[in-house]
Amino acid sequence: MSISRRSFLRTGTIAGIAAAALPLKALATINAAINPMDGASAAHSGITPVPNYPIDALSTLTRNAFYARMGEYFTVTCATGKTIKIQLSGLTDLTKGATGRECFALLFKGPLSTFLRQHTYSMNNTKLGDFDLFIVPAGRDAMFYYYTAIINRRYP
Repeated sequence: MSISRRSFLRTGTIAGIAAAALPLKALATINAAINPMDGASAAHSGITPVPNYPIDALSTLTRNAFYARMGEYFTVTCATGKTIKIQLSGLTDLTKGATGRECFALLFKGPLSTFLRQHTYSMNNTKLGDFDLFIVPAGRDAMFYYYTAIINRRYP
């Protein structure tokens, strides 16, 4: 079976148009969601505007927010669904007067009955809410396992 140049060009053109049409439609839908029309037009378009949420909950939690929760318990949810409570027992500033930056270490202590390996965990505090935090084991003593989390970010 031989393919003519005309057949090849026709098939290639149709495939190219079809391949371009789907992403353009998707881009139009995303653009309409980001830049909604006036209320009446948006209601009839069937497009739900994208809510303006922060990238993650941790981005709103400052050093002072954690400092105010010193001594409080945080509920950690493991991948298995098991929850344990760990206590915020220390906060250390890691930048000395650097403008536009916030860097600090959080120290938590938890029970010897459950060891948390290095991982990103879902955490909850009654005042701070839900957020994800990467914690690392930092040792143990006769009563507790200790865990550290480093918060390092730049503010505009």
